[in-house]
Amino acid sequence: MKLARFVLAPAAALLLCGMSVPAVSAMQSTPYAKSADEDGVVNAYWLPGERDLVVSEPTSRHVVSGEGRVVSVDFEVSSAGAVVSRTVNHSRPLAADGSPVTQWSAGTEGVWLDWSETIPEEIEWTVTRDKEIVYVGLETTFTDLLGDRTVQHDYRITGFVESVDDEGETQFAPVFYQITIPASDFSSLGLPVQSALDVRHNTDITSRIAPVNYNVINRSFVYNTFISPEVTETPLACVEQHLNGGVWTGGDNRGFLTARPGVGQTSRTSVYVPIDFFGLAGAEVNTRYNTISKVVGYTHSYDANGIPVESAQASASGIALAYIQNTDAYGERYVEHSMINPLCMGAPAIDYQVNFSSNVDGWMSVSGYHDQAPHHEVLWEASDNALSSPSNSGCWYRSTNKGFEWLFGFPTSPLWPQAHIDLDANPILAAPSCPVV
Repeated sequence: MKLARFVLAPAAALLLCGMSVPAVSAMQSTPYAKSADEDGVVNAYWLPGERDLVVSEPTSRHVVSGEGRVVSVDFEVSSAGAVVSRTVNHSRPLAADGSPVTQWSAGTEGVWLDWSETIPEEIEWTVTRDKEIVYVGLETTFTDLLGDRTVQHDYRITGFVESVDDEGETQFAPVFYQITIPASDFSSLGLPVQSALDVRHNTDITSRIAPVNYNVINRSFVYNTFISPEVTETPLACVEQHLNGGVWTGGDNRGFLTARPGVGQTSRTSVYVPIDFFGLAGAEVNTRYNTISKVVGYTHSYDANGIPVESAQASASGIALAYIQNTDAYGERYVEHSMINPLCMGAPAIDYQVNFSSNVDGWMSVSGYHDQAPHHEVLWEASDNALSSPSNSGCWYRSTNKGFEWLFGFPTSPLWPQAHIDLDANPILAAPSCPVV
């Protein structure tokens, strides 16, 4: 029996490739249709909403969301009308800065990962499934037919881009991708197809719940930078701070968090990025909150005896919401961060450029670049049908301080290059683990 073909191209690309797309009016009058291919396998398709696109070459496709991320379902049914296979495809748009992101599919039979357009250099990649190494090599695609599809998995793709500085020293820029994939929904396999609803099982696609009276879908991100020790030696380059007796600079005296900083928990910077969807039942859903919240911690200087010498707070103007995109199904926020040490003139800033995006179906993504100093962490918050604060939260990404000289880096720098990250998950369906990179 012929198995489904897994396609990762965006919906718009399907039209450019010459694939047929049934007219909306025709599909509305015929919610379920089927046709036999050359191998006798019957393909079914349907169009339940105005944002849905459907093709039927050679397998059926149901597009759940047609803006931003395109989440589609490919499935085949046998000549007897029963579902044979089912695959969920995720086609993700470029980030706001033009950076490509990973594409992937996950079905009842396996997982397909593709990061071929992310890094141009030929480097060695390591792919792990739940911390177990499943691939090492130069290929930028991976097929996993051995993982247990009845449970969720964290796939991590890591590599190091090498560069050589002016003194001939080799530097490494880590590349880290994490895709959290829910368990596959097997409930439709083997069942006869009487209508479109027989094959539209979404426990591995969307966490959105149909609204009763009022619907609020909370999706938020928190990005913190912090200095873990209570104090750290003041760099010799901070001449004025040393002249004032400040041989020590205060840190945040904490480790990584699993929720937003609470009372007594400080950060160098903490940026809260909400992308919420709301609307009356039956009405169009819209994003809200076109702003971000910024908290900048105080920097303290101490003498050799631990006595406070001076304190200052950097301006929050170094954190900017550089790009916003809103549709009824998708929200995107691009944040540029450059925060200096207010007590050390000429010191390099803590820099990152990160794109945060969310779809109304619950999928969230974080992609971009950051300095490899100090500590960086990304947290997620999510809930469905909630008028109050998000009811679910957790950590998503953690990066340790490699040394303050790494603050001099930038994405293409041969010396102290920045790290590149791409995170993708639907936390309501499958909460991502929180690795330390």
